[in-house]
Amino acid sequence: MNSTSLITDHSLSHKNDYNLKYIAIILFPVLDLYEIFTNLSLGFMILATLVCVEIVKNPKYTNMNFKLLVVMIILIIMNILVGAMNYSNFTSTLNNSLEILMFTFLAIFLCVPGKVMGEKLYYYGKIFGIIFTFFLYYQFSSYNFLDAIVSGQLPIGTTNNEGFKSIEWGRPNSVFFEPAHYAIYISPIYAVSLIKKEYLISSIFLIGLILSTSSTGIIVSIIVPLILFFNSKKKTFIRNFFIIISGLTILFILSSNFYDNFLDKISLDNLVNNIRFLGPVKYFSTFDISEIFFGIGFNRLSEFAELKGFFAMNYANAFLYSFISFGFLGGIIWLLYIINLFSGLVKEYRILFLIIVFVLLSDQILFNRNLLYLLVWIYAFSALKLRSKQE
Repeated sequence: MNSTSLITDHSLSHKNDYNLKYIAIILFPVLDLYEIFTNLSLGFMILATLVCVEIVKNPKYTNMNFKLLVVMIILIIMNILVGAMNYSNFTSTLNNSLEILMFTFLAIFLCVPGKVMGEKLYYYGKIFGIIFTFFLYYQFSSYNFLDAIVSGQLPIGTTNNEGFKSIEWGRPNSVFFEPAHYAIYISPIYAVSLIKKEYLISSIFLIGLILSTSSTGIIVSIIVPLILFFNSKKKTFIRNFFIIISGLTILFILSSNFYDNFLDKISLDNLVNNIRFLGPVKYFSTFDISEIFFGIGFNRLSEFAELKGFFAMNYANAFLYSFISFGFLGGIIWLLYIINLFSGLVKEYRILFLIIVFVLLSDQILFNRNLLYLLVWIYAFSALKLRSKQE
């Protein structure tokens, strides 16, 4: 074999590894739903393996997000210390810390400016986003016109039995646990498609977000083009697109049973009392001084409530959950890290920051698949990446 063919084979191998990494990232929110071994998901195994292979192949060129690493080390240490001092079941403390550690391992190597290229991420995101959205169309049509329920659960591994159920009462969720997770997945792809003026693609995602009946999806479908409209110099097409969006959304809401539900969700009373919004604020009244400063531990809310003599689900939006879990000290450290993401983004892609903030304020994604997915999008369009190239 001559040197030319060796170089060609190496280039093809590198290209295949390169493409596989992007496919693994884009499919991570789906494949991470399925456990192959206890507490070890298919999505994590694939992505962690690819990260390890990249480290072994290019140890000198493997960059790491040290700022995020420091933040996560602080939170993990706080979680272990709080768990050891406040709970008899130290196994839960270790399991919860391991969950944070697994997130940290992937995040510090993937959430690095220049590590994931925005154009390539969008390319694969668009392909799989369209596939998942057309499957959602199929679910919607089957339920409403054929009186048939089509589950989005894949026949691989084991998964949470409580997931994939929403289609049973008419809320299509595609291949995700619930409609909100579909909306989280599609939101950055939808936003980038609008920025790139690929309006046909945007329309496919728009319809999917509306049909999902997810409040997150409905709000994102309207707010994203509205913000882009105000930031755009040429407003004609984006204005017309926004008018179409508004019309379709209003028509869908008014002509479906979702209308009353949607109004309830965005009512002031619901925002104050719902556990996805401000409802968990009341739990702080049960905290002592140390718990206010250092938190009650990650994923310990229901256990903490039982010890205090009241009932609470192990759930809150990610913003409040960070303060509940790690106290004001850990919560502020995490909040400052999130705020710092804004300045790192290319100006025209800062809408991605607003998406992650909105999701953090409306869903519990702390240190799970959805947070990692959104963070990768943020770093893929990092301005620091562009500056480093210019230098």
